[in-house]
Amino acid sequence: MPNGRIEIVLAPGDDEVGPGDDEWTHDLDLLREGLVERDVDLNEEWAFRSGHKGAVAEIVVVLGGSGAVKALVTVLRSWLADRQTRTMRLTVRGPEPVEIDLQAKGVSDETIREALLDAIERGRRDE
Repeated sequence: MPNGRIEIVLAPGDDEVGPGDDEWTHDLDLLREGLVERDVDLNEEWAFRSGHKGAVAEIVVVLGGSGAVKALVTVLRSWLADRQTRTMRLTVRGPEPVEIDLQAKGVSDETIREALLDAIERGRRDE
């Protein structure tokens, strides 16, 4: 994580809709729009996984500024809250990647923030 910038891979999911569904494409558009509106630096990567009808989005966000964590937490919470079947796996990139899984049900801004900061700290210790 050079220059204090932290890369986090967002892997959105949903227990009811998925790649290949029009609704899923719309869901991903909403996530991307939220990140762009909050000025979160991002780089989209597409991966193909077995068991899916199409591409699965993996969005890489780069956190560098002081407000970046708050912006990311706000977007994630809003996106997850739109449908109770949504999920999000976050992977903090580093020598030993750190993963956290979020479920839409019962997750709060504070829960996301604490999990994200903990994962970032564990990732920094592994450098």
